Amino acid sequence: MVRFSDLDDPAPEERAISEDISPSGIKILVKNEIKQNARISLKFNMPDDESTIAAQARVVWTKKREEQFYEIGLEFVSIDDIYLDRINTYVKKTLGIVW
Repeated sequence: MVRFSDLDDPAPEERAISEDISPSGIKILVKNEIKQNARISLKFNMPDDESTIAAQARVVWTKKREEQFYEIGLEFVSIDDIYLDRINTYVKKTLGIVW
C-alpha cells in the first residue's frame, strides 16, 4: 500500500497499490487520474521491511486500466540514499541477483 499526496494540491492524502518498483521509480494503481508532471509525495513500505520509505516523485506517464483505475508511472526526484539501497536490495533479491 502506498500513501500519496499531490504537492501542488492541498487535497487529503490518498492510497494506491504499488505494482512495480525500481531504484528509479514506482508504478502505482489509483482510482483517479493524476496529471503528467505532477509532483507527488509518497510513503510506502517494502514487503520485506516494515519501516516507512518517504520520497518525492514526478508523474512520468499515466495509463487507463479497466474502468475504475489508472496506472501511474512515477520517477523518484527526491529520496534518501538509504531508501534507494533498500529498494535496490529488494529488487536484486526478488530477481535472484547475487553480487
